[in-house]
Amino acid sequence: MYCAIDKVRDVLDRRHEPYTPQVYPDSQVANAISLAGHIIDAYCGRHFRDEPYVEEVRAAMHPSYVEPVFMTRRPIREIISLIDVNGDSVSYTQRGARVVLVATTAPLTITYTSNDPVNLVPDPVQSACAELAANILANVGEELVSVGTPGAMALANSGPYLTDSLRRLLSPYVQKWGAI
Repeated sequence: MYCAIDKVRDVLDRRHEPYTPQVYPDSQVANAISLAGHIIDAYCGRHFRDEPYVEEVRAAMHPSYVEPVFMTRRPIREIISLIDVNGDSVSYTQRGARVVLVATTAPLTITYTSNDPVNLVPDPVQSACAELAANILANVGEELVSVGTPGAMALANSGPYLTDSLRRLLSPYVQKWGAI
């Protein structure tokens, strides 16, 4: 979960919304947090979890060239593996937060991690998740939040929940080079 249940209850309290366990049971608040997390993932084009990404890329046009490969997520924390189509490891040099230099014409599979292991979910993302979960709880029918599954609300249907102020809060975390 991207934020604690208590954080959502604090937002509801600040808005003078009823937040007792009878009105919003913990399971309902947890589902709203999960839905908010999926909307944030879709909006930002990335996950805020410590799990590896796998990308398939084609690198150099000629074997004597050293070509940059731009990873879609940044910053690259650790490259777990870089292998060619035969399953052989490929040597590389990491440059900057998103670039790997390789000298091969073969298609490559790169497995890497990109999130900060100490601060997986930055404070602004936690705050946005709490606000978004409170918006969901206050504005959708109880049946959706009680039986909703992660991903039940797509980003396209997040209209009134993902407000302009939340979009501004999340803007530093939006990936510009790809989506999840």
